[in-house]
Amino acid sequence: RSYGNAPKAGLYNSAKMTAHVVSEKLDIPTILEVVADGNSVDRELHKWKPEWCVIEALWVTPQKLNELRKLHPHVTFIIRIHSEIAFLSNEGIAIEWIGQYSKMKNVFVAFNSSSTLEAFISSSSSSNTGAYIYLPNLYNERYSNYINLLHSRSKRVNIGCFGAIRPLKNQLIQAFAAIAWGNKYNKQICFHINSGRVEQGGESTLKNIRALFKNSPHTLIEHPWMDRNKFLMLVSSMDVGMQLSFTESFNIVAADFVSQHVPIVVSSTISWMNEYLQCSVDDVNNIVNALQKVYNNYFYSQLVQTLSLRSYNKGAIKEWRKNFKN
Repeated sequence: RSYGNAPKAGLYNSAKMTAHVVSEKLDIPTILEVVADGNSVDRELHKWKPEWCVIEALWVTPQKLNELRKLHPHVTFIIRIHSEIAFLSNEGIAIEWIGQYSKMKNVFVAFNSSSTLEAFISSSSSSNTGAYIYLPNLYNERYSNYINLLHSRSKRVNIGCFGAIRPLKNQLIQAFAAIAWGNKYNKQICFHINSGRVEQGGESTLKNIRALFKNSPHTLIEHPWMDRNKFLMLVSSMDVGMQLSFTESFNIVAADFVSQHVPIVVSSTISWMNEYLQCSVDDVNNIVNALQKVYNNYFYSQLVQTLSLRSYNKGAIKEWRKNFKN
């Protein structure tokens, strides 16, 4: 496997998880490599001589991929797309490159989202839609029957709204809803975010969140981007999580909250989650009601979200096994 991004990126966590689960559940020897460019991919292919090369996200140009394909004719290349169409719209080369990839022999474009896959197939003017496949995220956290029975009922509530700060992640509305919930139910809110990673115009979002809390009785707590073990410890210290993104193909942060047995409210774009944990992305009153419901039914929420992630992961493993059965 080749991966073209820095180890600190969220995409790296996705690639690492996927490699682990493929190796463990599908019994396919898997190597995860961090590479800088197409020449690095060539070097690793010569070194490992794999049967498949999975490139995470859009960063190898079609011209370079075509060269790699000719240099390594016995390798099947898979370009994994982690974004829904709304996110792809921010990458000006996305549609053009995906179209060019799909015309190459021994190259597949694998979508993390079944709805995005269907959109590309139904709108394609090419007959070569067989190059488009579905390979969803895999999640490798160990599950247990443990339920956190130490749920605090104090007036101080820690809400985690983690992930990169981007407009489509919708953090500002979530901040409004968290404050409104605290005001309505007499709770002191500590709203936790990752301000160490601001992307795609997220500077304005962060500035507005800071201004919202400036004269508020509630507290904004900013965390740097951190390694995975430290991040999971932080998640486990929260009382409730929020991931009301406008568009997601999986959302690792939501799965992290599930793995740490912390109830979370999400948007319907996180389609693997049970509707019980889903709510509006832009109706503050609806979000407030969802937070109160989840908080009041804490242990039931833990159970529902755990079953949701287990069911999703089971189906995702089947999809990978189907595509790699040969």
